[in-house]
Amino acid sequence: LAFGLPLIQRLSADPTRPTPKSARALILAPTRELVRQIESSLKVFTDGTKIRVTSIVGGVGMSPQERAMSQGVDILVATPGRLMDLISRRSVNLNGCGFLVLDEADQMLDMG
Repeated sequence: LAFGLPLIQRLSADPTRPTPKSARALILAPTRELVRQIESSLKVFTDGTKIRVTSIVGGVGMSPQERAMSQGVDILVATPGRLMDLISRRSVNLNGCGFLVLDEADQMLDMG
């Protein structure tokens, strides 16, 4: 998670708050297990701050994930497929996203 601490530092230095359904930073990872691991690690470092971290992955209901995004988040960790699903449902808007991290990009390319 070499990208985690610099990302948290940059977001902490900017007082901008996320708008509804938006994310200030997006981390894409190929598997739900990796997404959960990244989310868990980031939450350790953001505990006690105003930075909100959430994840969206396939294989679970969309409604809780849509509710989690309704107020917007600072860091969204997602699998590409579920992210596309929620974008098409207009539950996620990435227009204001200022940071993008592709974790295991080679694996995502291999997966198509």
